[in-house]
Amino acid sequence: MASGLNRRHLYLLLAIALASAAGALLLASWHLSLTPRFLLAESLRRWTTIDTLPDWLRAGDAYPDHRLDGVLRPAHPRLLPIPDGAPAIPPPNEAACDGHRAAPRSLCWLLSGDRESAELALASMAGHTGTELRPPPTAWEWALAMDWLATLPSRDPRQWRAARERTLQMALSSLEKLDDQSLSLWHGRASEAANSWLLAAGIATDAAADAELLRRSQAHFDRVIAALAITESWPSGYNYWINSRAMPLVLALISYRNSLEGNARASQIDALLERLGLWMIHSVRPDNQVQGHADEGPRLDLRDETARVIDLLVRHTRSPVLASYGAYLQSLHGDAAYYRGYRWSRRLLHDPSVPLLPGHTGSAKQAADLSIFNGHLPTAALFGRGAVNSLFARSDWGPDATFVSFRASHGFSHHQHYDAGHFTLYKGGPLAVNGSAYGATHSPHRLQYSIQTVAKNSLLLPGRPLALNTRLRGQASDSGGQRLTMPTGSRIRDPEHWRGQLHAGMHLAAAELEAYDHRPGAHAYLRADLSQAYWAEPGSRRVRRDFLYLLDEDLLVIHDALVGLPADIRPAWLLHTARRPAIEGLGRVAGSDRAGVFVGTVDHARVEAGRGSMDAGFHLPASAEITLVGGPGYEWATPERDGFYVNRDGGVRAMAGYDPARWRLEARPPRAGDTHFLVSLLPSLKGHRNRETTLPERQPKGGHVLHTPRRLLVFLDGGQLTTTLSLDGGHRELLLLGVGAAARIELTNTQGRTLTGRRGDGVASFDLDGLSGNWRLSATQAAQGDT
Repeated sequence: MASGLNRRHLYLLLAIALASAAGALLLASWHLSLTPRFLLAESLRRWTTIDTLPDWLRAGDAYPDHRLDGVLRPAHPRLLPIPDGAPAIPPPNEAACDGHRAAPRSLCWLLSGDRESAELALASMAGHTGTELRPPPTAWEWALAMDWLATLPSRDPRQWRAARERTLQMALSSLEKLDDQSLSLWHGRASEAANSWLLAAGIATDAAADAELLRRSQAHFDRVIAALAITESWPSGYNYWINSRAMPLVLALISYRNSLEGNARASQIDALLERLGLWMIHSVRPDNQVQGHADEGPRLDLRDETARVIDLLVRHTRSPVLASYGAYLQSLHGDAAYYRGYRWSRRLLHDPSVPLLPGHTGSAKQAADLSIFNGHLPTAALFGRGAVNSLFARSDWGPDATFVSFRASHGFSHHQHYDAGHFTLYKGGPLAVNGSAYGATHSPHRLQYSIQTVAKNSLLLPGRPLALNTRLRGQASDSGGQRLTMPTGSRIRDPEHWRGQLHAGMHLAAAELEAYDHRPGAHAYLRADLSQAYWAEPGSRRVRRDFLYLLDEDLLVIHDALVGLPADIRPAWLLHTARRPAIEGLGRVAGSDRAGVFVGTVDHARVEAGRGSMDAGFHLPASAEITLVGGPGYEWATPERDGFYVNRDGGVRAMAGYDPARWRLEARPPRAGDTHFLVSLLPSLKGHRNRETTLPERQPKGGHVLHTPRRLLVFLDGGQLTTTLSLDGGHRELLLLGVGAAARIELTNTQGRTLTGRRGDGVASFDLDGLSGNWRLSATQAAQGDT
């Protein structure tokens, strides 16, 4: 009886244990956006000695209809061929030849003919425990080493078979993960596909089994190539790119190009590599830091990782622009430009034969700044057009330049933030900054503040239901920001799957680029419709942002049109700063005089940081209410529904590379409902500039007019605008913004003289030099959709 009872207890406990394990598996699957099959398979790989997964745990070939495109080059090395005339290295004096890692020793063999290094490396990779060398720690190093060791004559056949079998199993393991639906495209899937391709291409022969391995690997990596062509950058931020993704992805792109003859993607890859390199350059501010925007980390400082990726790009593209950027990185950080664990690879990656830009000597004594690009690179560039819409613009490439950035991106990865419409401004110091600070993925700070729109220089629409990903319910604060679609995990398989999720499923669409125009020396202009960032199906509700940087006036103007809003929504315009802005007329409503919440009706603020300062003019709405939040204990504070402010600092950590955002300015209209914001930001190095922008008292119906020292700006809002402009000869240009492609624009004076203007994407401009008197401006948009 007791024995039976104990047996029943044992069965019950076993059933409870199995049920608990299944529940934990399902909970982890749901929380991390991973399939149960993937989690179980990874557990078996990690905690058991199993070599091959059982059939019931395999997902099966994800792209069985794919056919191998191109013919594999038979000769080795094929992943990264050594350029003709590469200098040999003397084994006794080269660190790569006396270290304890297999990859450097394989390179030593390739460049110096040191057979002992090759044999030690092969023994290590074959799994021989007696060797003193450590096998390569990463898939890309392993693949390169195998490719190099394939050139070793009379190698030990048993060791080669063993090393090759280990490489094959690594590639198959990557393919099993890729065939499952769990890995996300702009995240781990991209790296795993790069690994699979490198391993397969590094060992492939003309055997049928190798051709099948290569075919499956290509099918997955082709999707990664297409994904990178969409974004032309890494949506999860620069730190994730350079620390985790850039080296295997760039190497795989180059090896794809080198390993295959007759591949249809060759020209696309060449163009993509060039664009990725330019993105890495344009995102650097005058203070030699990358402008971060997502879940960033310390490598925004350009140390350790960036130089070897740039050297790799230079090696393939032979671009003097990229080569000069590589020389700049060496001047900036010296030996620390390469992480110490990879300094052996500089001999392979750095190609000194690529010419630098004129005037760049390559000397370590040359000033480490970006002025080398003056006259060689444009002062504005847009990356990921129609998808990421990431704009960088600057007054010039010198150390005293003004630098601005803007983003209006769809959703791609859970390491992105909800920042459609976000901008930054740097001049002599960070003046308009990203308000996010570092926090672990599931930390309260990240979920309740850092990833949300409240931490960005964008717009809040409080009062509407916040569409939360189910993983955040009960955790995220409702600050009125944009929809949180995948804050803790993502599972995007390929570009087709992503496109299918833009307007259905996860509703990843957040912004539509309506216009982008760059006239060198004059302006960089972008208009984006941000409506879908706030509503999956916005209907007649519209949130548009015009972003205009006037290069010759060093002036940033931002215009927002929020129309069709529910009557109870009172939007807020956001600006984050490192230091407390100087604003007169604010009263304290919480905290102390040193830190807290301050409110008042003002139209001007001054910001300082480093050597820089900025005058902010709030032109619209009239009588805007300014709320200033910040200081110790209020750095990341947002209000609860009862109006009490709570500092969202749980799990926040100090991290190099982040601007120290400690203050947040919020501008609101006096009443809820449809709103127009018009704000000018004037940066300066030499004290504060007087506010030189003025808003005429009478504004025309269908648009808004702003006077700058050199221009009349007209932002079009509706289908029809008619107004009279009184010119006194002081303005050089009339610039209309938000102009539809088929819009009719006329500018005539009382004597019947008509001016002919220039048209760009979303803009129309007229030369006003020497003109005076009254002029009638008429603008008619062809259709509502053009506005």
